[in-house]
Amino acid sequence: IVMGEAGRHRKEEAAKKIAEYEALRDEVLDMFDLKKTGMMKIEELPAIMAQLNDGVVPTESEIEFVISSDKAADLKHVHREAILSSLDSWKALKDNESEIVKIFDKYDRDNSGKLDITELRALMMEMNDDKMPTLEEETWLLRLADRNEDNEIDRE
Repeated sequence: IVMGEAGRHRKEEAAKKIAEYEALRDEVLDMFDLKKTGMMKIEELPAIMAQLNDGVVPTESEIEFVISSDKAADLKHVHREAILSSLDSWKALKDNESEIVKIFDKYDRDNSGKLDITELRALMMEMNDDKMPTLEEETWLLRLADRNEDNEIDRE
């Protein structure tokens, strides 16, 4: 694939933005892991996330999302390495929230605040050049995004 100058520039800018975010993320996590144990107190997670999000305090469900990625978390601590990808995913969602909301609302045809399997399938088809997703793909995405296990994806 031949990439034009504009495409190269966008790719370079995206790579620069990712590198800047990762440096900030590591700096913030280091501030909360003073003893270098690789663990942070769960009660510090809202402050960590706020520092990564221009001071905006995360919601309870956002905090729970990050904590849930650490399968070894206890009631008091999360492990740094275990929460890295969920912190990154959360930050990407926050940075693209308005676009995500527009897409969600487009496919929430009954305005329920949820996407059922039919609505999810339509969204997946559009994102995949109108190719029907497989049952495995639908199931995987639903399982990944259905946080309350009601077989629908909530807007929040």
